[in-house]
Amino acid sequence: MDWNLISIITQVVTTIAIVISLIYLALQVKQSKEQTQSSAQSTWLTAWNETITGWVEDESTAEIMRRGFTNFNALSGNHKVIFQQRLAALTNQWILASQLVDKGIFPENIYEGATNILISVYSTPGGAVLLEKIAPGFPRGNEILEIVKNKKGKIPAFTVLFPWWLEKVGDEEKEDK
Repeated sequence: MDWNLISIITQVVTTIAIVISLIYLALQVKQSKEQTQSSAQSTWLTAWNETITGWVEDESTAEIMRRGFTNFNALSGNHKVIFQQRLAALTNQWILASQLVDKGIFPENIYEGATNILISVYSTPGGAVLLEKIAPGFPRGNEILEIVKNKKGKIPAFTVLFPWWLEKVGDEEKEDK
Protein backbone atom coordinates (compact mmCIF):
# COMPACT_ATOMS: atom_id res chain seq x y z
CA MET A 1 0.00 0.00 0.00
CA ASP A 2 1.11 3.48 -0.85
CA TRP A 3 0.75 5.57 2.31
CA ASN A 4 1.13 8.82 0.35
CA LEU A 5 -1.85 7.92 -1.79
CA ILE A 6 -3.91 6.99 1.27
CA SER A 7 -2.90 10.28 2.93
CA ILE A 8 -3.93 12.30 -0.16
CA ILE A 9 -7.27 10.46 -0.43
CA THR A 10 -7.90 11.07 3.27
CA GLN A 11 -7.15 14.79 2.88
CA VAL A 12 -9.45 15.05 -0.15
CA VAL A 13 -12.28 13.23 1.65
CA THR A 14 -11.76 15.40 4.74
CA THR A 15 -11.76 18.58 2.64
CA ILE A 16 -14.96 17.51 0.85
CA ALA A 17 -16.58 16.70 4.21
CA ILE A 18 -15.59 20.12 5.58
CA VAL A 19 -16.93 21.91 2.49
CA ILE A 20 -20.22 19.99 2.69
CA SER A 21 -20.46 20.79 6.42
CA LEU A 22 -19.83 24.50 5.78
CA ILE A 23 -22.45 24.58 3.02
CA TYR A 24 -24.92 22.82 5.32
CA LEU A 25 -24.20 25.28 8.15
CA ALA A 26 -24.55 28.25 5.81
CA LEU A 27 -27.93 26.96 4.66
CA GLN A 28 -29.01 26.42 8.27
CA VAL A 29 -27.94 29.95 9.22
CA LYS A 30 -29.79 31.38 6.22
CA GLN A 31 -32.92 29.39 7.06
CA SER A 32 -32.72 30.46 10.71
CA LYS A 33 -32.37 34.11 9.70
CA GLU A 34 -35.36 33.85 7.37
CA GLN A 35 -37.43 32.27 10.14
CA THR A 36 -36.37 35.00 12.57
CA GLN A 37 -37.28 37.69 10.04
CA SER A 38 -40.64 36.08 9.34
CA SER A 39 -41.41 35.71 13.02
CA ALA A 40 -40.36 39.30 13.82
CA GLN A 41 -42.45 40.64 10.95
CA SER A 42 -45.51 38.60 11.91
CA THR A 43 -45.27 39.49 15.60
CA TRP A 44 -44.71 43.17 14.87
CA LEU A 45 -47.57 43.40 12.37
CA THR A 46 -49.94 41.72 14.83
CA ALA A 47 -48.96 44.17 17.56
CA TRP A 48 -49.19 47.14 15.15
CA ASN A 49 -52.70 46.10 14.11
CA GLU A 50 -53.73 45.63 17.75
CA THR A 51 -52.40 49.10 18.56
CA ILE A 52 -54.41 50.75 15.82
CA THR A 53 -57.46 48.59 16.51
CA GLY A 54 -57.31 49.93 20.07
CA TRP A 55 -58.24 53.33 18.66
CA VAL A 56 -61.68 51.98 17.83
CA GLU A 57 -62.14 49.37 20.57
CA ASP A 58 -65.34 51.14 21.52
CA GLU A 59 -67.23 54.18 20.36
CA SER A 60 -65.99 56.41 23.18
CA THR A 61 -62.32 55.66 22.43
CA ALA A 62 -62.89 56.32 18.73
CA GLU A 63 -64.53 59.64 19.62
CA ILE A 64 -61.60 60.58 21.87
CA MET A 65 -59.18 59.80 19.03
CA ARG A 66 -61.22 61.81 16.53
CA ARG A 67 -61.41 64.80 18.85
CA GLY A 68 -57.74 64.45 19.76
CA PHE A 69 -56.60 64.48 16.13
CA THR A 70 -58.64 67.62 15.59
CA ASN A 71 -57.76 69.57 18.74
CA PHE A 72 -55.73 67.97 21.54
CA ASN A 73 -56.17 70.96 23.86
CA ALA A 74 -59.97 70.66 23.72
CA LEU A 75 -59.83 67.19 25.32
CA SER A 76 -60.53 66.71 29.02
CA GLY A 77 -57.63 65.62 31.21
CA ASN A 78 -58.63 61.94 31.14
CA HIS A 79 -59.18 62.05 27.40
CA LYS A 80 -55.75 63.62 26.88
CA VAL A 81 -54.26 60.68 28.79
CA ILE A 82 -56.12 58.16 26.60
CA PHE A 83 -55.15 59.96 23.38
CA GLN A 84 -51.52 60.26 24.52
CA GLN A 85 -51.29 56.59 25.48
CA ARG A 86 -52.78 55.43 22.17
CA LEU A 87 -50.23 57.48 20.24
CA ALA A 88 -47.45 56.37 22.62
CA ALA A 89 -48.27 52.73 21.82
CA LEU A 90 -48.09 53.51 18.10
CA THR A 91 -44.79 55.31 18.60
CA ASN A 92 -43.39 52.41 20.63
CA GLN A 93 -44.26 50.05 17.78
CA TRP A 94 -42.40 52.36 15.39
CA ILE A 95 -39.36 52.40 17.72
CA LEU A 96 -39.39 48.60 17.81
CA ALA A 97 -39.56 48.46 14.01
CA SER A 98 -36.56 50.78 13.74
CA GLN A 99 -34.58 48.59 16.15
CA LEU A 100 -35.47 45.46 14.18
CA VAL A 101 -34.42 47.14 10.92
CA ASP A 102 -31.12 48.13 12.52
CA LYS A 103 -30.55 44.46 13.41
CA GLY A 104 -31.33 43.41 9.85
CA ILE A 105 -34.32 41.26 10.75
CA PHE A 106 -37.16 43.52 9.58
CA PRO A 107 -38.08 44.74 6.09
CA GLU A 108 -37.13 48.35 5.40
CA ASN A 109 -40.31 48.94 3.37
CA ILE A 110 -42.59 48.09 6.31
CA TYR A 111 -40.55 50.37 8.57
CA GLU A 112 -40.85 53.17 6.00
CA GLY A 113 -44.61 52.63 5.88
CA ALA A 114 -44.80 52.78 9.67
CA THR A 115 -42.71 55.96 9.62
CA ASN A 116 -45.10 57.54 7.12
CA ILE A 117 -48.10 56.63 9.29
CA LEU A 118 -46.36 58.05 12.37
CA ILE A 119 -45.61 61.29 10.49
CA SER A 120 -49.18 61.42 9.21
CA VAL A 121 -50.65 60.92 12.69
CA TYR A 122 -48.36 63.48 14.33
CA SER A 123 -49.05 65.93 11.47
CA THR A 124 -52.68 66.25 12.53
CA PRO A 125 -53.35 69.40 14.55
CA GLY A 126 -53.87 67.42 17.75
CA GLY A 127 -51.00 65.05 17.06
CA ALA A 128 -48.62 67.96 16.47
CA VAL A 129 -49.59 69.63 19.76
CA LEU A 130 -49.14 66.36 21.64
CA LEU A 131 -45.79 65.63 20.00
CA GLU A 132 -44.47 69.08 20.94
CA LYS A 133 -45.44 68.38 24.57
CA ILE A 134 -44.05 64.84 24.86
CA ALA A 135 -41.04 64.84 22.51
CA PRO A 136 -38.45 65.99 25.05
CA GLY A 137 -39.26 63.16 27.48
CA PHE A 138 -40.22 60.41 25.06
CA PRO A 139 -37.70 57.81 23.84
CA ARG A 140 -36.47 59.09 20.47
CA GLY A 141 -39.07 61.87 20.83
CA ASN A 142 -36.84 64.63 19.49
CA GLU A 143 -35.88 62.42 16.55
CA ILE A 144 -39.56 61.82 15.80
CA LEU A 145 -40.25 65.54 16.10
CA GLU A 146 -37.48 66.29 13.58
CA ILE A 147 -38.75 63.62 11.18
CA VAL A 148 -42.27 65.06 11.36
CA LYS A 149 -41.04 68.64 10.90
CA ASN A 150 -38.87 67.65 7.91
CA LYS A 151 -41.59 65.60 6.21
CA LYS A 152 -44.58 67.77 7.13
CA GLY A 153 -46.42 68.69 3.98
CA LYS A 154 -44.80 65.87 2.02
CA ILE A 155 -46.95 63.30 3.79
CA PRO A 156 -50.57 64.33 4.33
CA ALA A 157 -51.96 64.46 7.85
CA PHE A 158 -53.88 61.36 8.91
CA THR A 159 -57.14 63.34 8.90
CA VAL A 160 -56.49 64.50 5.33
CA LEU A 161 -55.94 60.93 4.15
CA PHE A 162 -58.91 59.66 6.17
CA PRO A 163 -61.29 62.60 6.66
CA TRP A 164 -63.80 60.47 8.56
CA TRP A 165 -61.38 60.80 11.50
CA LEU A 166 -62.19 64.50 11.74
CA GLU A 167 -64.33 65.63 14.65
CA LYS A 168 -67.91 66.21 13.53
CA VAL A 169 -69.57 69.46 14.46
CA GLY A 170 -73.23 69.37 13.56
CA ASP A 171 -73.48 68.09 10.00
CA GLU A 172 -70.11 69.48 9.00
CA GLU A 173 -66.67 68.03 9.51
CA LYS A 174 -63.98 70.46 10.58
CA GLU A 175 -60.33 70.52 11.44
CA ASP A 176 -59.00 73.19 13.82
CA LYS A 177 -55.95 75.01 12.56
